[in-house]
Amino acid sequence: MGLFPAMGFIDPSVITTHEETGRFIPLMKVRDGDELEAFIKTIEPLLHTTRENSRVIKHVFSELIRNVIEHAVAGEGANVCATYNKKKNKISIGISDSGRGLFTSIAKSHTLKDDLDAILKALTPGVTGSTSRIGGNEQNAGAGLFFTKCIAQSTRNNFLIYSGTAYFKLKLTPPNQRIIFNPDPTKDRCSIKTGLPNFDGTLIGLDINIGDQSAFKDLIDRIGDAYQLGVKKTKEDYTKRIRFT
Repeated sequence: MGLFPAMGFIDPSVITTHEETGRFIPLMKVRDGDELEAFIKTIEPLLHTTRENSRVIKHVFSELIRNVIEHAVAGEGANVCATYNKKKNKISIGISDSGRGLFTSIAKSHTLKDDLDAILKALTPGVTGSTSRIGGNEQNAGAGLFFTKCIAQSTRNNFLIYSGTAYFKLKLTPPNQRIIFNPDPTKDRCSIKTGLPNFDGTLIGLDINIGDQSAFKDLIDRIGDAYQLGVKKTKEDYTKRIRFT
């Protein structure tokens, strides 16, 4: 995946390189809008799926990387890589940065208890560090990470986010259980941990089964419904806090 070269080092051992087209995207940095646009074009061969599914997956990449460029204050930009598993027809995506982390970013506009609270807020639709207004604004609706989590969830796959000293990991949804896009991330089938080694920045990983054509069919409408319910619930909770404090 080009880990050592991406970090500016020479590989410590001789490695047999493989043709990357259609199989993986080596670790690389994306620092601005132009590099993001160029990167999105390079991932097309990796997406062995329909045009509509490809559009959704490219949106995930774009949303996550744009978050780094616009909000993380990461001078080195986003570190990005991806692999395609032909046997499972699955694409795995990894994006990280060494920026200010979710706590500092979200705390600009919202009161937070700790790193875990920042992660949960970031996964809640309608909450963004750009504004304290529930539902976001014209530039940022506070739905990027929620939408990304739902993409992984729609094909019964994993999603992980690690920032500061905490992480949230979405567990696999069993085949016999209905997929529910929860506006409240704590109601998901998930693993939550705190007190971990501090990570300055944010790390996100997810898997998407691109062979599941039916999974994307009603995804957008269902996510839209969950987003609206989440924003409504958040506003109601906010109003209650104002009334009784």
